[in-house]
Amino acid sequence: MTTYQIRQGNAADSEGIANILLNAFDKEFAAFVRNVGRDAVLRFLADSIAPERFFLAQNDREMIAVLAISDSKGRAMKGAKHAAIRYFGPVFGRLMYYATFREFEAPLHDPPSTGYIEFVAVDKVFQRQGWASKLLQESMKLSPYTHYVLDVADTNTGAYACYARLGFVETRRESVRMAKQKGFREKIYMEYSR
Repeated sequence: MTTYQIRQGNAADSEGIANILLNAFDKEFAAFVRNVGRDAVLRFLADSIAPERFFLAQNDREMIAVLAISDSKGRAMKGAKHAAIRYFGPVFGRLMYYATFREFEAPLHDPPSTGYIEFVAVDKVFQRQGWASKLLQESMKLSPYTHYVLDVADTNTGAYACYARLGFVETRRESVRMAKQKGFREKIYMEYSR
């Protein structure tokens, strides 16, 4: 029988986290991968994430799923602009950063008791097996927050249903810029308090 654990990430997990993100969000990263190659996008992600902000589900062989919990003291991404320029060049790197990753480094102004859940990602092999729910529930137990916020794309009905089953309640919707390029029109914000 394969066992699993859920734990907080560390610096040694950066590449594994990046790999899960790239696999789980392959549609979102498809244009970047076509333009610069998968290896460059993987290195960019590994260099741009704050692994200590991530929680990981893993079995005795491999990483299964990841999610990050950010707060007013720090986000799950750091240094993405410099990494984008380093890996993708000054023009494409800046465009990529401002179009896609800038929002993931913007400071949060929530109270210290609020955790912002982002980057919920399950490796394709393990999707639709309940890993997102398990990881969300366990990471919220391990983290110090009493209130949680997340956002989900309006097109991601499966994730929306998962969050609703866990007790998250929709609080607002926000139109996104560059909706056609991003593949969705609105971010749906959901909240949970324990």
